[in-house]
Amino acid sequence: MTWFAFALLAALFLGVASLFEKRILLQEHSLEFSAVFSLLVAVCSLPFLFFVGPITMSAQALAAIGVASFFSIRPNALGIWK
Repeated sequence: MTWFAFALLAALFLGVASLFEKRILLQEHSLEFSAVFSLLVAVCSLPFLFFVGPITMSAQALAAIGVASFFSIRPNALGIWK
């Protein structure tokens, strides 16, 4: 039952965060907001690297994740394809 409560709480927080994000994007530039948000997430996630064990994924799974993440980027998002 505990995991169910955590899942509901996470969904609630995600919904509230989405509402705040939409409200902020009405006033700010979306590219700046996205860059600052990504940097903040990276900085907050950095301490968790010390708690991660060895990777147990196969090379095929890692390659599939890499290919999927490459194709999920919009062409003009990085400004390299015009």
